[in-house]
Amino acid sequence: MVDFMQSYVAFFSSNWIGLAILWVLLIILARTKMEMYWLDIWIPLVAFVLWGIFWLIV
Repeated sequence: MVDFMQSYVAFFSSNWIGLAILWVLLIILARTKMEMYWLDIWIPLVAFVLWGIFWLIV
């Protein structure tokens, strides 16, 4: 489990700008085309929250 957390933190730490840009694009797409308002906020938010939690643990 620790290896997974270290890999997760390393991936997010090195790619967080790109992931944030993808999150914004997902929000724009979801609000204009897909109309899935819960999906565009909660799934990426959970990913970023897990990153923060794992970063604190590791």
